[in-house]
Amino acid sequence: MKAVTKEFIQCIQPGDIAFFYFSGHGCQMDGINYLIPSDFDLDDERSLIYGSLNAQKLISDVHRRRPGLFVLVLDCCRNNPFVDQGSLKKFLGLTSTRIKDGLAPMQAPPSTIISYACAPDETSLAGSGRQRNSAYTCFLLYYMVLPMDIKEVFQRTALDVQKSTRSRQIPYLFANCDGPAYLVGNHMGNYAAAQNFLQRRRPCVIPMKRALVIGNDSHEQNNSLLTCVNDANDMHDALQTIGFNVLCKTNQRLDDMKIATDAFIQCIQPGDIAFFYFSGHASQVDGINYLTPTDDRGITLRTIKYRTLIAQKLIHDVSQRRPGLFIIVLDCCRTGMSDDSSNVKSFFGLTSKRIKDGLAPMQAPPSTTISYACAPDQASLAGSSKQHNSAYTCFLLSYIVLPMDIKKVFQRTAIDVQKSTRSMQIPYLNVNCYGPAYIVDSFMANNPAAQNFLQRRRPCGYYPSSDERRHGIPNHQYRTNNSQCRRNTQFGMPKNYHSPNKMLVPNIRRRIVPPGFPLVASHKRHHALKDSRYQRTNLTSSFNTFRIY
Repeated sequence: MKAVTKEFIQCIQPGDIAFFYFSGHGCQMDGINYLIPSDFDLDDERSLIYGSLNAQKLISDVHRRRPGLFVLVLDCCRNNPFVDQGSLKKFLGLTSTRIKDGLAPMQAPPSTIISYACAPDETSLAGSGRQRNSAYTCFLLYYMVLPMDIKEVFQRTALDVQKSTRSRQIPYLFANCDGPAYLVGNHMGNYAAAQNFLQRRRPCVIPMKRALVIGNDSHEQNNSLLTCVNDANDMHDALQTIGFNVLCKTNQRLDDMKIATDAFIQCIQPGDIAFFYFSGHASQVDGINYLTPTDDRGITLRTIKYRTLIAQKLIHDVSQRRPGLFIIVLDCCRTGMSDDSSNVKSFFGLTSKRIKDGLAPMQAPPSTTISYACAPDQASLAGSSKQHNSAYTCFLLSYIVLPMDIKKVFQRTAIDVQKSTRSMQIPYLNVNCYGPAYIVDSFMANNPAAQNFLQRRRPCGYYPSSDERRHGIPNHQYRTNNSQCRRNTQFGMPKNYHSPNKMLVPNIRRRIVPPGFPLVASHKRHHALKDSRYQRTNLTSSFNTFRIY
């Protein structure tokens, strides 16, 4: 490596354009960058100095040859594959504070441009087995053969790398040259070899979409739910429609849930899009969220951490795989946890203050989005037998197949859920990712499979169901018979009550109302209307007076 570098320096003549590119492992000690060869054998700090290539010395030696332009590209400071945790100090076997991860910024002589694959003191992402190039080199190859200023080449590369890695890798540029500098002349804009090179290039980033969907209806001790299996199956169909590799499990025991979760985590590669969905019962103890399996009999405060799936541990394990985007959706913390009460304490038979209803808010690692079906420490509404899905999943399925930012998907879902449940259920979102994040590509906007999926969807309607809503209204009159209509006319009701566009409301001039008079204004035909048409009638604005809608 030193011999090749020396030969490269000796052939540089004054006014030449020199280009040096290094891809591999690199490190810094005392602010000096060292490029590590493949036969590197470290014994102590001295062997690092004499057994690797000094980047600062390379720049100084090239500058003595007085080139017209010197471009140095360092796509190194990768994650260290020789140790478990990727720490440079452990790789070197040293504990000195003189050694830091990544590369140190270097001073560029005149007519010199230094480009780093990542920011100083940071590590860049190493390519996986499915990626031919690293993220930085892949985008750099697209712009390198174009006739543009070399600084603009590196700036566009940096923007694409930052966008594709969701700000987990931000390239760094140090240029010390006046005016524009070109590697490709304008006369080579239609160069056939460069065009053929670009046509043969593969897309830089092809993230795999992997998802695990779990829905538990039946429980040994918990009240059985009615829509969780339907939620999981419909979510499986929606994610498959937009290109996810989905593993769907329903009514899973604890051992089966752990096996499926471990398989899901192991298949995640750096840069992938990971999606986890759970529908069922869940609880929190001491701020830790536990997802309940079907074999929940005998769970106590001591055994809950061993008999359930810990949500915080799942998020930590997935983040260790360094996915490009991780989305976790928890449509749990349902009502009806036990036969006696909807309180989670009665389900566990406990009275400890350490236990609260609903789920606790969790810290989202970088590039992670956590979506809850309801607000922290609150319980969401469980679907009834007349509803195919829960309120949250029903609206989420309508937006998740559309090519929009994932944050906007959850925000629109939350608005619809809050509106349909009359603020009885307010979803909660925790996002820790920079810029927009998409799980549906823009070219899939007219995807026939997604359109067919949306066409097959039923209207979500109102939650709770219509029967539960009407039973909750005091003195509710289901139908207005003729005798009741005749009685209403005696107390100020309009005479043309047979018109479908008129409300049967009492006359405000008459202050005396019989005790049996219904408190809710009713129309003789409004109960025959379906729920899907309920809100579109002219009755909606009048019913708001009585706080029904």
